[in-house]
Amino acid sequence: MFKCPVCGKVSKQKPDSDFTIELYENALDWPKNGEQIPLDKYYDRLGTVPQVGEKRLVNVMYPFRQEIGEEFWNLFMPGMSYFNGWDTTPEELFQSAVVKCRMEQVIEESWIKVTILEAIPLQEVSKRFPAVDNGENSAWRVTECENLFEYKCWKYYSWNCEGDVGGWSLVYVDEACVNHLILSNEWMMCDEHTYCGNIILEQEVLDRFKKK
Repeated sequence: MFKCPVCGKVSKQKPDSDFTIELYENALDWPKNGEQIPLDKYYDRLGTVPQVGEKRLVNVMYPFRQEIGEEFWNLFMPGMSYFNGWDTTPEELFQSAVVKCRMEQVIEESWIKVTILEAIPLQEVSKRFPAVDNGENSAWRVTECENLFEYKCWKYYSWNCEGDVGGWSLVYVDEACVNHLILSNEWMMCDEHTYCGNIILEQEVLDRFKKK
């Protein structure tokens, strides 16, 4: 387990009943070569979704808290998005996924070996997890945001308060023009929590943001 470099605490899970799973966003770094620890700290990052059944080395950091044998979910983002966000490389939304792993072994300090158990591309999340029709309860995750970035079938909402606290939400619009809130994040200086599910949002909720 890793402790916060600021407050020294270990991160704890904070389940949200509106979503199906809680997952890590920034706790795992995926090198392109998953078989050995890179010699150079400026190594190439994996650019495609890891394959189910694959065993890979990953670099972990706070708030990672798993033990050997435990299973966990992670938001996989290709290298450019991982560092700079989807708004800089929106095409990488289609190479991003929620990935379920099992921790197999500690290799060296922050390097561990994991087995990939599931890998769900973001555009498939709404088909994988059951729809929850309680969008009004989750409307604040969109309407309270300050920024909106749109790309093809995606709507990315974000907000922050002087860099101390913030959050973001990702909406997938399917072929029938139904809005699915599939990811939502809350962060503060010493902690963050990211959730994945399939919450249906009425168009009126999204329009409420535009009227701000």
